[in-house]
Amino acid sequence: AAARYVRILEDPDVSAFVGWGQGQIESKAPDCMAELAGRAAGAGIPLGAMVMLSSPDIFSFEGGCTTAILEKADGSWLFSHNEDEAGFTPDNVALVKYVYDDAWVVGYTMAETLTGRSFAYNSHGMVFSSNFLMGARKDISHPSRYVMIRDIIKARSLEETLELMEKAETATAFSLNALDTRAGRAANVEK
Repeated sequence: AAARYVRILEDPDVSAFVGWGQGQIESKAPDCMAELAGRAAGAGIPLGAMVMLSSPDIFSFEGGCTTAILEKADGSWLFSHNEDEAGFTPDNVALVKYVYDDAWVVGYTMAETLTGRSFAYNSHGMVFSSNFLMGARKDISHPSRYVMIRDIIKARSLEETLELMEKAETATAFSLNALDTRAGRAANVEK
């Protein structure tokens, strides 16, 4: 897939648009930009190709998926998420763990996108999944939802998640499902 995006970048109009998108990420999610740069260097591809790969809601077609969260009678929770996209194969998916100063995040993702694309959980007892919302308009003056979700999945509580969702500016609409296992509360937020 990366080779396709490298070829597309040869078009000066596409290259200019992707460069503008990189600027949006750099200004609104600099930590994510640094990670994208590291992934691009590690994969030996141009940064612009990595930006396109990590923003499928802007640069290609999206499939759909489903999440269900159920509080059981005994007070425990069932959190279920499936992936409907054909691009998820055993050859290009992984669970990735990020360790920060005082916390960690584990997320399931495709090799070319940032953690948080599908589902994630963190050391603060938070569990997340993200779903695409069909038919919504794109506002390409903002970064991909996948970039912004990457910072949201570090939230320490449901309240912090909701605050981060309210502030997030994204190119495409999405649904974020969050379960705060410590507080025993869940929410679905459409952005």
